[in-house]
Amino acid sequence: MDPLARLRTVRGRLAPQMEATAQVIAERVITLVIDAVDLNAILARIDLNAVLRRVEIEEPIDRIKINEVLARIDMNALLAQVDLNAVLERVDLEEPIDRVDLNGLLDRVDVNQIVQQVDVNEVIARRSAGRAHRPRRCYRQILQRDRKRHVRRGPQPDRRDR
Repeated sequence: MDPLARLRTVRGRLAPQMEATAQVIAERVITLVIDAVDLNAILARIDLNAVLRRVEIEEPIDRIKINEVLARIDMNALLAQVDLNAVLERVDLEEPIDRVDLNGLLDRVDVNQIVQQVDVNEVIARRSAGRAHRPRRCYRQILQRDRKRHVRRGPQPDRRDR
């Protein structure tokens, strides 16, 4: 009989117990270390700009299917969260208006086609129907009304004083 055979059988029985104990000890040590780590201190030591410079962002962006993302957006819910008055206050219309070539735009308008599409009799009937219940104003009343509007609104940019 081999004198070491008996030791081998004992070691075979002890090995799984020792491995299980080592596993439990390792898990406990890891838990203690993680609990002791102050993540805020670690994050304070990280230079986020350096990390972001190392990130290759183009590949994930190329994998995103933007049309599928946009299809999942509920535009009504999104617009309900937007304050359109605040957005419109930030819009500067002067620059786009200045860039519009009005002469070029008016050259492209076919006045004859517009006149053919307009039913002049209907326009006159609508205009007359709207004024039927109001008395006509004389030119003095009209000028006075325009002065009141001008004072109320104040001088407008790019408009001549009346």
